[in-house]
Amino acid sequence: MSAPQTNLEKQEKRHWGSLGGITIAVLAAVAAGVYFFAAPPVEGDAADPDGTPEAVMEQADDMEATPEAIEADRALDDDMDEAAETGTAPAEGDADAED
Repeated sequence: MSAPQTNLEKQEKRHWGSLGGITIAVLAAVAAGVYFFAAPPVEGDAADPDGTPEAVMEQADDMEATPEAIEADRALDDDMDEAAETGTAPAEGDADAED
């Protein structure tokens, strides 16, 4: 069922603000799409200087774990396990917990 009297010119005059807002929103969406999809990709970051997963894996393969680092990691794991079992894990940011 359609409206009995439709006067498009009168409706345009009454709704110019809404129609203008919709037009601006559509133009902004198109501009954002062009910006995000047409912009060249960012090359790498601090953790991945070459910009490829292969480079990260090569860096990880080049790293050697020293016996001291392995022992410190195991001690930390043991401390965390013990704290979890006893419920004595310090709260985040608790300065007295590190003493």
